[in-house]
Amino acid sequence: MKLFETRQILVEELQQKTIDILIATASWECRAVFAPKLLEDRECVHRIAIQPASKRFLDVNNNDLQLHMMGYEFRQAAEGDREFPRNLMDELMQSMQGSTLAVAIDYSCMPMAWYSAFVDYFAESSLDFDQVDVDFIYTPGKFTDLPESQLGDSIGPLSNHWHLQFPDRATALVMDLSCEKGRAQGLAEYISPMELFAFHANGFPDSDFLDVIMENNKGLVEQLRDGGLIAYSLNDLQKVESKLAALCMELREKYRVIIMPLGPKPFGLLSLLLSIRLPVVDVWQVESVEQERPIDRIPVGTAVVYRASFKRAV
Repeated sequence: MKLFETRQILVEELQQKTIDILIATASWECRAVFAPKLLEDRECVHRIAIQPASKRFLDVNNNDLQLHMMGYEFRQAAEGDREFPRNLMDELMQSMQGSTLAVAIDYSCMPMAWYSAFVDYFAESSLDFDQVDVDFIYTPGKFTDLPESQLGDSIGPLSNHWHLQFPDRATALVMDLSCEKGRAQGLAEYISPMELFAFHANGFPDSDFLDVIMENNKGLVEQLRDGGLIAYSLNDLQKVESKLAALCMELREKYRVIIMPLGPKPFGLLSLLLSIRLPVVDVWQVESVEQERPIDRIPVGTAVVYRASFKRAV
């Protein structure tokens, strides 16, 4: 199918529409049930909760029980498995009828491997619908201080979001800053780009987040040229997408463009959608080493919903 429109919608709009397929993550994080509770009264053909196969941490918030009581069917998948989302959607499509399809995916607690695979599924599949609306739901989590970062186990292009480039073409790196001390700077040094730009979330529901981002990325920020640090708000993702698209379109004339999302997941989602529209832009994934202690993300503010609409390819 062809991606033809993206836009941010209010949670209230989502709560008033019919949803055919609703997908959540059976994570132990407190925020994992925030969006499912908002949509508890919506009629759905399928409610699916994907459970990480590793189950590294105890479900201290009883999320599995809460999701079960809301009528979710549980499925298990490895956190790096990009085939599972595709296979799941193929299975669910068999019971879908009509000319349109409405899907809602709560990706707040999803690994990038999963939500990128959902994006790719709708962009690449030849589905028998005139239009498919996919609402990606993100619940911000209250800021929690993180241990000092290490380089991830795996750093490289995300499957289906990298492209062959001339080997002598210089690199421009566009990052989204995380609050982990030294992480972005270490990765930038690893890539060694000719041009470096850094986005960061501003006006985050938790005010401590911005202060820590600036402090923990001080070394990298000092290296940026004028205009190289770009603030954005989760409350206006369309504006973020426009800024990111304009920057990448300018950079692609001279450079190989790599986007590396490290911060809040919505920037990663926007990067994936942009890579579909601008197929010369690469999206890189950093798979972090396993953290020694679990971090519970408590929901703060309201859910952020971004709709990607796909139409039948002509």
